[in-house]
Amino acid sequence: MAENIYAHLESIPVEQLVEIGLAGVSQRETLLDAVLARVAAQLPTVLRGATCDRVYLVGCGDSLFAGLAARFAFERLTGIPVSVVESLDLARYSLVPETALVIAISNSGEVAMTVAAAQTAQEAGAQVVALTGSGESSLARVAPAVVSAPCIAREDFAAQAGRILGNFSFNLLALYVMAMHLGQQLGTLAAPDATRYAAELQRLPGAAGRVVALAPELGDYLEQVDEATDVFFLGAGPSYGVALFYQAKFFEQVQRPVYAAHLEEFVHEQFYLLRPSRQAQVWVLAPSGANLQRGLDLMAGFRQAGAHTAAVTTGESGRVGRVADFVFDVGPVPEMFSPVVTSVPGELLGIQALRRWGKGGFIGAHRGQQMAINRQLTRMNVTSPQISRGQHG
Repeated sequence: MAENIYAHLESIPVEQLVEIGLAGVSQRETLLDAVLARVAAQLPTVLRGATCDRVYLVGCGDSLFAGLAARFAFERLTGIPVSVVESLDLARYSLVPETALVIAISNSGEVAMTVAAAQTAQEAGAQVVALTGSGESSLARVAPAVVSAPCIAREDFAAQAGRILGNFSFNLLALYVMAMHLGQQLGTLAAPDATRYAAELQRLPGAAGRVVALAPELGDYLEQVDEATDVFFLGAGPSYGVALFYQAKFFEQVQRPVYAAHLEEFVHEQFYLLRPSRQAQVWVLAPSGANLQRGLDLMAGFRQAGAHTAAVTTGESGRVGRVADFVFDVGPVPEMFSPVVTSVPGELLGIQALRRWGKGGFIGAHRGQQMAINRQLTRMNVTSPQISRGQHG
């Protein structure tokens, strides 16, 4: 699916590519509704009889970030400890207990190290489930698969773009639904709570779809910060994975270095890079919830240190506006599910950056070669090391 678009990137003018991207994001509500229905229909079969006392969410890139963003919701919905592990680390270093459930996440289902991680977990005796965009992929052949991506007609170019851009939110929503199903199956999620959470999940597609209206504001923002030398994306809790996702979208769309960090760790490290002469832009993911006040306190400090601040919040624009120079409010959303919605401005920011700065990561004469090398590195044959349980030396 992605290759169909990538094959034409070098011949598509920037403005047309931007419009395709925006049209794709505008379909988010419809596509997320399809994901909800599709995933819910698969779970009674895929998770039938699943039991575990620990969950591992495993992936690379956006798939890993989705796991980080979903971790706390997964724990709350199941009552089970959740570890988020990079695929290489699980395949090469982790001791996975037989009582664990490992969810291996890969949109293409062809990321070799994620496939290797799933195989390692199976060899350890753990239950393994694949979360992928293709039921015919290598990952789906290794383990029972939940296919998160909606079915899209190949000739619908905008919908294809919407599917590619939406993979992060598709996987998030799928993980929430999986956690709810597992919690009910294990008896750790009470029926009244399940009903309430299900209603909240049903509202997420509409909330995410409405965020596309922020696209012009994000374009205006970029015009005002054109001279910024450093850009940081910060988040904590479920928003840390979203901050990493923002960084990835900027890398992909334009070749400008930006940085993502945990909100609290930034204060201990990168904070010392802030000074008025560098015109730094600090983005804070600040949804209403447990971390909001800490985010407000730190944004005030960032401004005192000479940085400009931008924030993405969920219905708290009044409070956030007192300490942020730019506020992008996506409307009220429960913090545990907020990444599905707060991630959308990051996609729009990347698209508008492409419009602002022209040919970058996803297009240009070097893109075909870059894609070929990337495919070789991520999908090359990976030989699983023979590691005995309890020995990694």
